Amino acid sequence: MRRNRLGILTLAVLILTTTAVHASSWSTVGGGCVPDDGDTRGAAPDWFVNGPGAGDGRVSLSVAGMGNVTLRCSITNPIDAGLVSPAWANWEITYIDGDGAAVATNVVMSICAMPKIPGATLCYPQFNSDLAGVPGPNFAAGPIVGFPGWDFMNNYYFLEVSINDFAGGAAASFFGAELLD
Repeated sequence: MRRNRLGILTLAVLILTTTAVHASSWSTVGGGCVPDDGDTRGAAPDWFVNGPGAGDGRVSLSVAGMGNVTLRCSITNPIDAGLVSPAWANWEITYIDGDGAAVATNVVMSICAMPKIPGATLCYPQFNSDLAGVPGPNFAAGPIVGFPGWDFMNNYYFLEVSINDFAGGAAASFFGAELLD
């Protein structure tokens, strides 16, 4: 009886460990990303993170005037050993583009690869809210395109998300993003 319990316990640990190692997604909220250095200087930034009062952690532009913020969201390798790359082939994003298809505001997302041996960082555009054309809080999803694949042995990765207001007054926010199989 004792042997059966030990065998079942060992099997359960192996199954749970295998499931955890093969993570099928990565996600971030806007407030978990780092703003570009140029966006953190000055007396009054043109962006803010919605905190505990709003409860959603999105990054928004102030509606008082024109501005932008570029965020960098570090993408971590879900495989602890780093020997196997994830099979992420799709992205999802939640955002607000206050004017939809018009060009006064937009949210733009790219996947960027930075080589571990110094070299050029390459960014691969994935999403532009002006092309989606839907105002208000929105969710979009699509396949990762033009990207050579995940190689965590040789590269670091990050999402670059720009929230832009070219005319002033329209709402623009980035709630979060996800990469998934």
